Amino acid sequence: MRFTHLFLWLKKSLAMVMLKNELGYCCTYPFASPNYDESIAIRHQILRQPLGLHFSIEQLEAEWNQFHLGYFSKTDRMLACLVLHAIDGDNIKMRQVAVLEKYQGHGLGRILVNCSEAFALMTGAKRIVLHARNNAVPFYLALGYNLYPEMFLEVGIPHYKMEKTLSKNPFS
Repeated sequence: MRFTHLFLWLKKSLAMVMLKNELGYCCTYPFASPNYDESIAIRHQILRQPLGLHFSIEQLEAEWNQFHLGYFSKTDRMLACLVLHAIDGDNIKMRQVAVLEKYQGHGLGRILVNCSEAFALMTGAKRIVLHARNNAVPFYLALGYNLYPEMFLEVGIPHYKMEKTLSKNPFS
């Protein structure tokens, strides 16, 4: 119980802009906000719809205590998003990483993952874990994530567990 309260406090106090560059900015946003609704639409379009899947009310309700990060254009349009779920004091799970198709291959995913690593460090986490789709494994390897070789099925498609020990801010 105490752990949950700590993360809820951190979630409120760390809602901020993490990075600004010439393309836009990376920041956190709250659950059940207009930005959250935009992230649901992006995640559905990029991750769920191609598999014929839809979010259930229960899946979305479970995200109330998770951290939500997005990359926004200079005009405040969300271009990419991800969700971080605190597993325990040392580990955060990165999930639901999605970049609008038009902006894929332009480095926004890399920037957003780097922002999530900086954010995770600020919460005291020491490691990020994730389940990568087969086609995303090279992306995470290039960012320094370690691959567990055992493939498993998640949402009906192959995934691999990956993790990265966080040691320094990726922007320093």
